[in-house]
Amino acid sequence: METKTIDCPKCEGQMQKGFLVDRTHKNPVAEHCIQQEWVEGDPDQKSSVMGGLKISTKTCLKTISYRCVKCGYLESYAN
Repeated sequence: METKTIDCPKCEGQMQKGFLVDRTHKNPVAEHCIQQEWVEGDPDQKSSVMGGLKISTKTCLKTISYRCVKCGYLESYAN
């Protein structure tokens, strides 16, 4: 399978594929993290019982990111 290369829109350096993680609830014993997600719309003003945002009825998509190896610019996409 051919890997397509992406050029940085800022400096034209090479973009490297990766993803961002949420370490808010990181388990101190294991190296488990949650992949960042894009959520449709505005955050609800009322929070859930645990203090987080209510998102149960919203569209959530995993994100992938590209990082420029030259200037560090990040660009994310929701899939």
